[in-house]
Amino acid sequence: MAVLKKVGLVALPVSDWERAKKFYTETLELPIQFIVDEMGWAQFGPKRGAQIGLNRWSGPQPFPTPVNGAVVMWPVNNVKRSINKLKRRGVKVGEIVEAPGYVIFADFWD
Repeated sequence: MAVLKKVGLVALPVSDWERAKKFYTETLELPIQFIVDEMGWAQFGPKRGAQIGLNRWSGPQPFPTPVNGAVVMWPVNNVKRSINKLKRRGVKVGEIVEAPGYVIFADFWD
């Protein structure tokens, strides 16, 4: 029997707290589970299933680089439509990559 059953949360450090909260709530339209500004912690996503946690970065060590960060993947019904919606909202989006019959995806940055 597996020790780990499922992913519950992916935590991401953020340097611009207010901008990050706005991005995940308004741009990505993720439901807010809770936000504790005093502690610099917020969780977004469905009540049941994996969630995104934001952790306000306050150093003193250097901010984690993208090489050391997490990669989060969200399933969508239509990648091209979803990417176009993000572009209209001003999100930086990479090129759509497709492996026919397997996967289609595109990177985007908060």
